[in-house]
Amino acid sequence: MKIPSNVARCVECDGPIKSVQREPYACNDCGRDYRHADGLIDHGTVLEIVGGWLLIVKDDGIERDSEEEIADLYGAFDLLAKVFGDGLAASHIGPSLTCGEANAIAEALVVGNQKDAAITFLEAHGKGDDIDEDEHGGDDFDGFEHLGLAVKAEPERLPLEVVTVDGLVELLGL
Repeated sequence: MKIPSNVARCVECDGPIKSVQREPYACNDCGRDYRHADGLIDHGTVLEIVGGWLLIVKDDGIERDSEEEIADLYGAFDLLAKVFGDGLAASHIGPSLTCGEANAIAEALVVGNQKDAAITFLEAHGKGDDIDEDEHGGDDFDGFEHLGLAVKAEPERLPLEVVTVDGLVELLGL
């Protein structure tokens, strides 16, 4: 396994620091435990966990505007929608995923305001799923309802009053 060049290093043996989910950081070589990264890094250093390693990333000191971050997120959702919302790609990818994985992708697309892509993807997943009791299968599957996007409107019932000619004349003020 190749160790990234920007991995955080152990202060005792210079070994790479790994990050295992739900475990404290630890040196890959000597096993030193780095709870809260004590003595590991300088103040202001930006760390990210990538591929199981604790990496030191460049901090350019430029704070991002939340509007820029939101625009970037929606841009990322647009790219995901182009992949998962494309009928051909969805028909190849969708059936190979579990129902939970398909739901997660569809729900993420909905959060990113890509509802059409979410429906396309779930329908493609359902068509290729050969499990009889699949939540997405069958001709009666409704992706909008499944994702909570369907609005079942009840018709508003207005009370009807019988209006006479005299009542109409009075109503119009004639």
